[in-house]
Amino acid sequence: MSFFPISDSRAKKLLIIEIIVGVLILIAGVFLITYEGMAPTISPSATMIPENSMYISSPLQITLSYPYGWKIDPAFNGIPGIERYIGKNGFFEVGATNDPTPMKGVVIKKYPKPIKLGVTTYKYFTLKVDEAHLKTIGDSVKFI
Repeated sequence: MSFFPISDSRAKKLLIIEIIVGVLILIAGVFLITYEGMAPTISPSATMIPENSMYISSPLQITLSYPYGWKIDPAFNGIPGIERYIGKNGFFEVGATNDPTPMKGVVIKKYPKPIKLGVTTYKYFTLKVDEAHLKTIGDSVKFI
């Protein structure tokens, strides 16, 4: 007496294949249910809000990274290309000069090639920053 009462060998093979597929589907279902309970949850506040924003200035030919949420200071009246951004906990102001004399709270970097703003050519980029952000913002400056 055979385990399978079906006499046709082709029908036996199909039945065995169906049983194997059914078992595999059952195993996959158990795995998914188990894994779903173990999946990590991600806090929206940790992934949705960036830490920094990117400032790009074509006239000054630089980019830099600053704290997310800071906005352009509407009260600042700089010449085009010279801007100031403010936030709850700090500020930065970009500019250019030909005087490389060190000043407190100002990062001065020599341009790879002098730039021209209006009719004046400048050799140095300047970045005024509050003390708490001087290093992080200053270190993020890149020439474009």
